[in-house]
Amino acid sequence: MQGQAPPRFAITYDFENLAGTYMRQMPLLEDGRGFGVLTDESMNLVLHEGRVTPPEGGAIRLDGTSMTIPDITVRGAPADIRLRTESGLQAALSLLDQEPFRFLSKAGIATDIASGAARADVSLRLPLKDRVTFEDIAFAADGRLGDVRSDSLVRGKSLRAPAL
Repeated sequence: MQGQAPPRFAITYDFENLAGTYMRQMPLLEDGRGFGVLTDESMNLVLHEGRVTPPEGGAIRLDGTSMTIPDITVRGAPADIRLRTESGLQAALSLLDQEPFRFLSKAGIATDIASGAARADVSLRLPLKDRVTFEDIAFAADGRLGDVRSDSLVRGKSLRAPAL
């Protein structure tokens, strides 16, 4: 039909008990519950509940995390990820020390250097392609630590802070 706009579509779906990978070598996403919206141009996923469990420190809650791909018609399209985490500090440090990052190991720091609670709100924008370099990623992060304690950060001293 000449002069008419092409058909458009949208699919909305819920998911629960989702388990899957989000990045090679990282712990599985488990117990995911949320929803997704797929249109002819975009995709949006929202995680109401979910967790990852690194080797040390217990689970990291990902409640409120979301991912948006504004234009799925473009190869290597950018994805906007809003990552919200809540966990013990050791779990957060343990996750940061997994492959491919190994941030703490590279600095010679153990994941049990401190204890406490950790919350983070991270915004990422990265292309969806096979090899993503650090330069490809735009990010902003806001983190809060609570009830922090370390007996090993400074030799012979016990350090404590109610909030950082």
